Amino acid sequence: MKNNYNYKQSFLFAFVFQMLDLKLPENAEPIVNYSFAVLTLSIVILFNVTSAFFNLMSLYLINKYDINEKFKKYPFLIKLIRYYEGGSLINIGLELFMFLICLFTLIISSAAFLGIIFHFS
Repeated sequence: MKNNYNYKQSFLFAFVFQMLDLKLPENAEPIVNYSFAVLTLSIVILFNVTSAFFNLMSLYLINKYDINEKFKKYPFLIKLIRYYEGGSLINIGLELFMFLICLFTLIISSAAFLGIIFHFS
C-alpha cells in the first residue's frame, strides 16, 4: 500500500509563521518553501546553541565558586560537573563563536532571499 501524502509544512512550521505574521502563498515555488524551512530551523538552532552556551557558562561559574563542596550530597550533580570540566572553555567559546557567525549568515541570507529584511522593488 503506497501513501501519496504531500506535506508542505508541519504544525510547528505553521505556528511560527502565524506568530511572526508571515503568510506562505499556496502557489509558492519550492525554493521559497525551502527558504522558509531553513529560516525556521536556523532560528530554532540559534536558541538551542544559546541555551547550550549559557549551560556551559553556568557550569563554569559553579566551578569558579566551588559549588562541588556545597553539593557533596548529590553525586549525580558532581558527576555532571566533572564531565564538563574536561573541555577547555576557550575551545568551546571559539567553536560557539564560529557556529553563531555561520548561523547568522544563514538566517540573514534566507531572510534576505525571502524579502523579510531587504525589500527589492
